[in-house]
Amino acid sequence: MSFKIKKDGDRNVLEYCARCNADGRQQEVGSYGDTFAPTSKFSCIRSICAIAAQEGLTLYQFDVKGAFLLAECKERVYINLPGKYRLPKGKVLQCRRLIYGLKQAAHGWNQMFMKWLLDYGFVNVDNNGVIIVKNVEKDDGSVSTILLSIHVDHGLAACSDKAMYKEFIAAMSKDFDLSGSGELKWFLDGKVGQDPEKGIVRLSQEQCCNDVLKRFQMDDCMPVDTPCGVGKSAFGSIG
Repeated sequence: MSFKIKKDGDRNVLEYCARCNADGRQQEVGSYGDTFAPTSKFSCIRSICAIAAQEGLTLYQFDVKGAFLLAECKERVYINLPGKYRLPKGKVLQCRRLIYGLKQAAHGWNQMFMKWLLDYGFVNVDNNGVIIVKNVEKDDGSVSTILLSIHVDHGLAACSDKAMYKEFIAAMSKDFDLSGSGELKWFLDGKVGQDPEKGIVRLSQEQCCNDVLKRFQMDDCMPVDTPCGVGKSAFGSIG
């Protein structure tokens, strides 16, 4: 079992999450196939933010709840119950869905979600499918665009037409349980501020740095410009 506290951009608690995980380290060869699943790097996220600022696009975000559980487990995998729970004698527990922790879980979810997006009309920008795009021509000849990047179960979208994005979210909500599908304010431990009219997108990881300092009990330390005293030798006097 794993537990996580989900917070918003201002670090206010949104919900307490609990998840049952499989111990993938005990999986034997033959109980899983492909395991690779492409995910967007932070450099990819910065690129989309730069394009949004240049083209005057609005950034949005969304999360898919229980993403891995939506994909079917094609291999035959048996698991034990967590903790002190035991199955009745003569009974086994077989995975019908990909639960978190299985080696093939990320690959299975990515294949399923990418198929849905491609069927909806998106096309790959790169070979790995990290960035996909959909263009729709309007009656007046203008073109509306959605630029989308997927990081596991988190989606980052840059869109020129708010109505087009709402239509996309409405279609996706029919097949997936979504949360946080509004304008981008917080993504992968980074705070985002945007002004599409002025072409400004601000990225900040200040809160993430503060959380790391607090975790290692260094939040009360005094900041200095250099890591040691000026004019002092780290090796003492030699002679």
